[in-house]
Amino acid sequence: MLRRPRLRLALLARLVEGRALSYAMRGREPLARGPVIVLLDESASMRSNDKDIWSKAVALALLSTATRQRRSWSLVAFNGSIIREHTISAGRATASDIEAALNHRCSGGTDFDAPICRGIELIKSSRVLRQADIVIITDGQDELEPDTIERAQRFTKSEGVSFYAVGVGDDAAESILSLASIATSTVAVRDTNDTAELVAPVLVLERPDTSR
Repeated sequence: MLRRPRLRLALLARLVEGRALSYAMRGREPLARGPVIVLLDESASMRSNDKDIWSKAVALALLSTATRQRRSWSLVAFNGSIIREHTISAGRATASDIEAALNHRCSGGTDFDAPICRGIELIKSSRVLRQADIVIITDGQDELEPDTIERAQRFTKSEGVSFYAVGVGDDAAESILSLASIATSTVAVRDTNDTAELVAPVLVLERPDTSR
């Protein structure tokens, strides 16, 4: 109508009066994926062979992944009990946040039940549940309580939550065996100097292949 002199004024009148036909553009915002929860073993044994340094580097890399994917990142540090928690909202990490989350010494024993249950609670309190990820990094062994196993398995089935178990050190295989009943993906890292291919799926939070 703008190209035809006789119709141009009519179109302008309709625009002024709000009667002109128009197209409304609607974008599709990708659905947010759930939070990333890192359960970080800070027991005394993690101090040997720089396992604590390596594990915190992995936790930091997971924060980078969460930031790119616009997901919140939470850390639950544990030994024989939960030591501390730290949550960083999507895309809001600062140097002081990172230092507060990761600059701590390791001590004490190992218990998996409390941090796993706490990770589930953190996800439940999130507005986005589907496709959440819990990454457990440990060099220890523990026997999970039946209630913990049942809660984790039910949560995986109902909410699509993934549990990545990352065992590190000489006893890495035994560590992930302790978590085999709930893990949707496992990685055993015996030598922290040669782990790029092993840990890559965890660092990018690659969804486990459930087709097999």
